[in-house]
Amino acid sequence: MIRKFVVFSLLLAGLSGCTSMDYDRSFGAFLKPVDGPKFKPVPQSPENRSYLIVYRPYSEWAEEELEAPSVYINGEAAVNVRSNGYALFSMEPGQYQVVVKRPAFGQDLFFMEDTFLENQPVNFNRIGGFVLDAKGGETYYLRYSELTSPPYDPNAGESLLGDGPMQFISWKSAKNELMQSRRLQPLKLVSAPDIDVAQEQLDKTAETSSWWWF
Repeated sequence: MIRKFVVFSLLLAGLSGCTSMDYDRSFGAFLKPVDGPKFKPVPQSPENRSYLIVYRPYSEWAEEELEAPSVYINGEAAVNVRSNGYALFSMEPGQYQVVVKRPAFGQDLFFMEDTFLENQPVNFNRIGGFVLDAKGGETYYLRYSELTSPPYDPNAGESLLGDGPMQFISWKSAKNELMQSRRLQPLKLVSAPDIDVAQEQLDKTAETSSWWWF
C-alpha cells in the first residue's frame, strides 16, 4: 500500500506539471474503474463493415493498475484497455495497423519511436503490434492479457494470431470472459486508410520488433 501511494503521488505530480495532454485516458482501473453496461453479443456485421471487439479480462493485478495500456488503430488512440473492459469498433474493410503502447505519466512516449531507443533490446513503450486485414461481414475478438493465455480449444481448429499479450480468438473462446466485461466507451466508427498508407504501415510493422513482459 505504501508503494502504491508513492507511485500514485509521483503520477499526480507528473500530471500536474503538464495539463495540455488528455491524461485521464491513460488511467488504469485503480483510478478509473470500468462501470459501463455489461457486454451483450453483437449482431452479424453488415457485408460492407466489420466489427472489432477489444477486451481485457479481469485480474487483481490489472485492477490495481494506475495507468493502463492504450490501443492505437492507424496511429490514432482507440481505447484505453482497463481491467474487465471491452470496446466495439465498426470498421470499413481494409488493412489496419493495431498497436498497443504502455504510457508513462499520461504520455505515450511516441518520441521514442524515432530515436535510438527504438532499436534497443527492450522497447519500454511498445507492447505489441500487427496489421489486421478486416473483411466485410466478419467480427474479430482481440483479447489483451499479460497474465493468462487465451482460453481456446485446440481441438476446435483454432489458431492463435496476434502479438505478445494481444491474441485473436473465436467467439466461443471469448464468450465467458466477455460476458463478464463492461463497456469502456461508446461504439467507434473507423475508416480504412488508403492503399499507400496501408502498405507503408505493413512495411513498418514488419521491420519493428515488439517486446512485452509480466
